[in-house]
Amino acid sequence: MFPYMHRRKCSFCLLLGTKQPASGGRWVQQQPVECVSSHWLLLACIKSCSGKFNQIHCAHPPRRTAVHLAHIVFLTLLSRFAVIFSTERNGSEIKTMKERRNTQPLVVRCKLVLVGDVQCGKTAMLQVLAKDCYPETYVPTVFENYTACLELEEQRVELSLWDTSGSPYYDNVRPLCYSDSDAVLLCFDISRPDTVDSSLKKWKTEILDFCPSTRILLIGCKTDLRTDVCTLMELSNQKQTPVTYEQGSAFAKQLGAEAYLECSAFTSEKSIHSVFRTAAMACMNKLQALPKNSPTRRLSKRLLHLPSKSDLLSSTFKKEKTKSCSVM
Repeated sequence: MFPYMHRRKCSFCLLLGTKQPASGGRWVQQQPVECVSSHWLLLACIKSCSGKFNQIHCAHPPRRTAVHLAHIVFLTLLSRFAVIFSTERNGSEIKTMKERRNTQPLVVRCKLVLVGDVQCGKTAMLQVLAKDCYPETYVPTVFENYTACLELEEQRVELSLWDTSGSPYYDNVRPLCYSDSDAVLLCFDISRPDTVDSSLKKWKTEILDFCPSTRILLIGCKTDLRTDVCTLMELSNQKQTPVTYEQGSAFAKQLGAEAYLECSAFTSEKSIHSVFRTAAMACMNKLQALPKNSPTRRLSKRLLHLPSKSDLLSSTFKKEKTKSCSVM
């Protein structure tokens, strides 16, 4: 090993001379110079020789002298050690990177398609999940695509969410969204019982025609309207009542759905996340029966203890009478 550099730069603290092309390619004698190396493994050797080197004879190329032979041998071994150390170090870094990649959660991609009647709550669900905001105004949806990420059992799940229009005008275009779907979320409005009938007739037929092997989850939206006075009054005028949890579960069995879930994009963001976590578990074949203390069952139990529709209506009529009397 004969390491030497030009222009007074040293390699591993072995600056021996400067070759000047103007002098016919000969080595020119120069005064001892200080080593300018900053290699972190060779600082001890630089201190040992104080950064001073032999003078170079004009007629001879740089050569190792007996004075610095020990230093050169030491530097040679040290350079080899540096190469080995750097190789082992890089190998260890690569190994740790592989270990980190192995420890990182696996990425599972799922495509979920949301279908249902117009204004049943599909877009509100997706915007609460993907954008963390509830839409203030209703804008009719044609076709929209959202993305969201969830963590399930040390696995990262990337959801590709497809929002479709429930208008009959798009019945010929909507089937294009069903391709390669992992699950279909069939949504209906709890405050509109007719949306349940259409889910059993129109939507079930369409899903079975274009993606018969795809999982189906029945989603009851707008649970907050179960206790809304105006909604109850409108339904009572039509001699109807909001869809209960038990009725939704029975409809899910008739539909052949893997699960029935309820949510409210207006009042409960947690219920929205629960719906899509359950859908992701269904896509991963990890969906089990919901426990008795699940959020949806707890919600249904709380709703059973709420005042009845007649009590709510009577209370509102009493309030209106008292207001009218106070005004008079």
